[in-house]
Amino acid sequence: MTRKASRRTGKKATGRRSKTNTSDNQAFAPINRIAAATASTSAMLRKRYKPLDFVLPGLLLRTVSLLLGPGGVGKSNFALQNAISIAIGRDIFNLWGEPDNSYRIKKGKVIYISAEDGEDVLAERLQNACKHLSPWFRKNVEANIEFIFPDSFSIVMRQDGRLAESDWIRDLHIVLAAADQKPRLIIVDTLNRSLGDANENSATGMAKIKETLKRIAETHNCGVQIVHHTVKNAGDAEAGLKLDVARGSSAAVCSVRSMINLAPDDINPNVVWYALTKSNYSPKPPTRFAIRNEDGVLFGSAQHPDRVSSAKPAQKAQQSDQSGAPSAGKKAGKAAKAGKRGKSAAPALPREPKVLPRARLN
Repeated sequence: MTRKASRRTGKKATGRRSKTNTSDNQAFAPINRIAAATASTSAMLRKRYKPLDFVLPGLLLRTVSLLLGPGGVGKSNFALQNAISIAIGRDIFNLWGEPDNSYRIKKGKVIYISAEDGEDVLAERLQNACKHLSPWFRKNVEANIEFIFPDSFSIVMRQDGRLAESDWIRDLHIVLAAADQKPRLIIVDTLNRSLGDANENSATGMAKIKETLKRIAETHNCGVQIVHHTVKNAGDAEAGLKLDVARGSSAAVCSVRSMINLAPDDINPNVVWYALTKSNYSPKPPTRFAIRNEDGVLFGSAQHPDRVSSAKPAQKAQQSDQSGAPSAGKKAGKAAKAGKRGKSAAPALPREPKVLPRARLN
């Protein structure tokens, strides 16, 4: 039936044109989102995936992490020293491993946004941390760390009645997109000085900040670490290594994929406890201890310098008494004689780790 005949009879035309319309409707049929997002389990079992790329323990590339601690505990120094290790490509301060079993850190560029401390403060910390580095390591630090000291830095701002990414973040996107070398880590120090129009006690505001920083991490294939404060009077050192001590809304902790807590020792002011308290993509290592030297530089250790486990030494002493080895009393006598010669049993201020080259720059 032709088009004219269909007009006269009032019947719909049939034939090739109607088939064409049917195929067009099929072509523009909506795609089932569930079907499109379904993966093949057999292919997943056979495929060889690349190992997960961690910037630091727990901090997976393209994710956002939180560095948490009370004021004055050494958060900024800790973040800066991790930045130095990434710039060099070595856990130079043994923050995550021991000299004979070091943690492998992949070398890369770091952008440190200091919204709290000025250039003079960061310069002093940087010089102290790099004091004993070799010329080659210092060149890597100079080439791979970029410091930004913004005035009134903000992550989000209020626009048209809602929170949106700030002009600072938009400019950061432009700079990163044009950079020849992409950063491996971006540090924002601190969250309190970077809130902009957000409120740290608001779940909506903290979620928007995390969303904005996550977009940076995913767009530019890097990790982002935010330095944040704990609540006041969080308790003793062990209590300071819990998830619920972050200041402000709990959304700050819930929205990040990893978190590192720092807490001051209850007795020794030169000892800092730290632990990976949240890690969505890797096992959490045991609590570690950082010893602060006279320059404020932190050196990591698996053992607390003032505390020794009593169970195993006691067992060893009992075994040595039974085997005819020197008894605990004789050992105590030797320790007393050592004390008379001026040797103190108390731990001294930390020394630089063995992996640090001793060469200096004039």
